Amino acid sequence: MEKTKHIALALALVHFVALWSPQGTAAERRVPSPGSLELIDMGWQNTDPQGHLVKAHTKYFLVFKGVVAPTVHSVILLEHTKINPGEVVLDIGTGSGIQAIFAADKAKKVVATDIDPKAVENARLNVQRYEQEKVVDVREGDLFGPIKPDEKFDVIIFNLVYPFSKATDHLWEVHRRFFKEVNNYLTPQGRIYYQAGVIDNLPEVKAMIEPNGLEIVQMHMYADKVHGREPIVFTMQKKR
Repeated sequence: MEKTKHIALALALVHFVALWSPQGTAAERRVPSPGSLELIDMGWQNTDPQGHLVKAHTKYFLVFKGVVAPTVHSVILLEHTKINPGEVVLDIGTGSGIQAIFAADKAKKVVATDIDPKAVENARLNVQRYEQEKVVDVREGDLFGPIKPDEKFDVIIFNLVYPFSKATDHLWEVHRRFFKEVNNYLTPQGRIYYQAGVIDNLPEVKAMIEPNGLEIVQMHMYADKVHGREPIVFTMQKKR
C-alpha cells in the first residue's frame, strides 16, 4: 500500500511538471543564493492560468502574474524552518504557497493566509497540484483576521516584505501589528520563523518583540552580495 502511494505521488509530480513545463521565451534562470537551497525561475508558462514556473528546492510552483514570487530570502527562510511531525502551522503572507506546501509534508494541519485574493487563488491551485487539500487550509485576510479565536499554532511563519530603506519604513506598521497579536495564537512552546533581509533592521526587530513577551532563540544570517542584502532568519519564542 505504501509503495503504491509513493508511485502515485511520483506520477502526479511528473504530470505536474509536464503540464507546466517551460514553453515561453524566457530562459531558465538559476537565482544566485548564499543559502543551500536552489531557486530556479523556469520561465513564462503559456498555460491557463498563465504565470512563471518556479522551482524552489525540490518543488515546483506556478506563480500568477501579479503575485509575489518566491525569492532568495524565501528559500533561506525555508531552509531554517523546522516542522516536526504532527505540528499545527500558520503561514502568514503565503503568496504562491511555498512555505505552507513544504510545511504540509510533516504538519498535521497548515493554515495559509494572504490579504491578496489572487495570491489565495494561486496558493490553492498549487496546494491542489500537490494533493494537500486535506492538510492545507488557504484563507483570505489581513494577518490574523482569518484565524479563529480558539486556534493555536505550534509554528507561525511570517514572510512579508520588510523595510529596506528610509522610503520603505512605512512597511514596519504591519510587522508591529503582527508582533502585537502573535502571542494570542502561539502555543506555550510554539515558535515563530521570521525573516528580515537587512542587518540594519536588527534594532527595530528587537524593539518590536521585547515589549510583546518574545525573545530570539536562534538567528541565521548570510551576506547576499548579489542582491545587496543580509538575509536573516529568526527563530523566536515566548519569553521563559
